Amino acid sequence: MVLRAQIVTGRGAKDLFIMVIKHGPNLDLTTKKKVGPPTLLLKGLIYACFGVILLIWTPFTLILDERIRMHTSLPAYIWWKSPPELLYLKAHVFNYTNTEAWFAGIDEKLNVVDLGPIVYMEYLRHTNVTFNDNSTITYVANHTTEYLPELNTIDLDDYITVPNYPLLSILSYLHDAPIFTKFAMNMLKLRLGSKVFVNVTVRDFLWNFSDPIMKLANEIVPSLVPVSNIGVLSRVYENFADVVTMYYGSESGHERFSLIDKFSGSEYLPNYKKCKDTLVNSTEGVTYSQYLTKKSVLRYWRKTICKVMELNYESDVVREGLAAYRYVVPASTFNRTYPPEDDCYKGTYSLPNGLTDLSACFFQVPLAASFPHFLHGDDIIKHYVTGLTPNESLHESFVIAEPYSGVPLEQVARSQSNLIMHKMSGFGKDISKFSETVLPMFWLEYHQIGIPSNIRVFLYIVTVLLTPLQTILIGALFFVAALYVLKFGKETAKANLNRVPFFDNRISLANVKEREGFLHSV
Repeated sequence: MVLRAQIVTGRGAKDLFIMVIKHGPNLDLTTKKKVGPPTLLLKGLIYACFGVILLIWTPFTLILDERIRMHTSLPAYIWWKSPPELLYLKAHVFNYTNTEAWFAGIDEKLNVVDLGPIVYMEYLRHTNVTFNDNSTITYVANHTTEYLPELNTIDLDDYITVPNYPLLSILSYLHDAPIFTKFAMNMLKLRLGSKVFVNVTVRDFLWNFSDPIMKLANEIVPSLVPVSNIGVLSRVYENFADVVTMYYGSESGHERFSLIDKFSGSEYLPNYKKCKDTLVNSTEGVTYSQYLTKKSVLRYWRKTICKVMELNYESDVVREGLAAYRYVVPASTFNRTYPPEDDCYKGTYSLPNGLTDLSACFFQVPLAASFPHFLHGDDIIKHYVTGLTPNESLHESFVIAEPYSGVPLEQVARSQSNLIMHKMSGFGKDISKFSETVLPMFWLEYHQIGIPSNIRVFLYIVTVLLTPLQTILIGALFFVAALYVLKFGKETAKANLNRVPFFDNRISLANVKEREGFLHSV
């Protein structure tokens, strides 16, 4: 039997020589080439491929890609369809405290006191959801409210003194009417006993505020006076169900996810079809587009404001344990824009900075929106009444959003509604005293406070933990792949280095004893 000796990596020359002497003619010392096992290289390539795959399609991006597809069985869709019950509606009403002194000429200006907040919970539900073929979703947005007595210190049955807004709104609308129309309104006012200031409960002011003249006008000319109740929240939430179409899916992309395509079937603001400002790419505030940057401009739409409000990046903040961006509504939001002919909100006689005309959205009633307490407005509007105390921290609007997902961690939208009194010549003295002034009526705050714990945990895992973990995993995969490749190369190099044949011929039997003697001497 012929024994074969194979050179093995690390075997010493002495051991090899002893084996040669000992086995002699039965030994074939022709060395065989030993290369690194192919599995080493294969394993290295497999680990490297996994690293490349995770580098291109990270778990982080896969989760966000899946979110914009809005699968109906996944949390992203379920949360959007029935948003968390964390949106508080806080109403503030202005109580007029010196009406008699003002009428008597003792006080030059009317004085107001901010009475609030009156706290409600607003519920939003998306119903009749239809997935369209063009990567949009059409749905009905339903808004309802619930009074929260445990969070209120104001009794809804308390009385406040306010201008008779139902009466004054009609008369201001008729400010440029023919003299006989004004005369008829004066007679009707006297006949029905309408007063320019009234005492009403907080509840009625919010939900059931009217006047005999408005009720009569609604009966006689409903095309001009379509409502008989201008209670603040009654007008806001009556039939508050709107058909909205928004973008979703991979075709629309992350930057357009959740943004509005159409509102009530149109891309234009309600009753502003000639306005260049459109609703396209605005949002109702449930969520914003993904991968927000410091250059992103958020566009917030709410029907009660009747205007798309833009928000610009202000600062980095931390909220709910998450890094976030804070976006604010600019101070110029309610200002005049240029050129003047493109300013959709200037009003009939070009309102001063700080006021936005709302008449097109409310039956041509001369209403205007502003920041609460006329914050950031021109000096002229701050002096129509006394008692206002504009404060940026209390009256500004902002959004704090997690930038990767666009999920709002906190957001506040605040706006004030005001009655514009034109030049009231031709009416009685009690009416003409209101000429060319602005009467603050109320202001509303929509405040989303925090997010549910399940969403917070999800965002923390995805944005805080997952990113470093996937970085570590990718690095580990490439490191293991490199080890396998280096090991393969090392073994291949050693095998090539040791491939040296000692001799090919057999050792004869005659010299065995001589070699054995030499072996013992070694």
